[in-house]
Amino acid sequence: MVQAKQQLELVARMSQNEMLAMKKNYESSKVQLEAAATYQRLILRGFQEGVNTYIETIDARSQYTNAQLANNIAAFKLLSALAKFERENASYPLN
Repeated sequence: MVQAKQQLELVARMSQNEMLAMKKNYESSKVQLEAAATYQRLILRGFQEGVNTYIETIDARSQYTNAQLANNIAAFKLLSALAKFERENASYPLN
């Protein structure tokens, strides 16, 4: 009985730690996305003024797209961790 309770508590703590880690990853990916968006705007403005090359605009667009994808993946992992946390703690309200 005691061992089962300890195992349940351990699994709950592990899922909470995973959720917190995924939240930090998601917040980090949001910052990276903002940085990539700013970089893309800067490079595009430079291209329009003749300072930057077309290849630099493609690189900036690629970095922005990759940042968007990473942000979406991080959001999915966060939602998955939240669902696991909710399941492990049996905190879903039943009507």
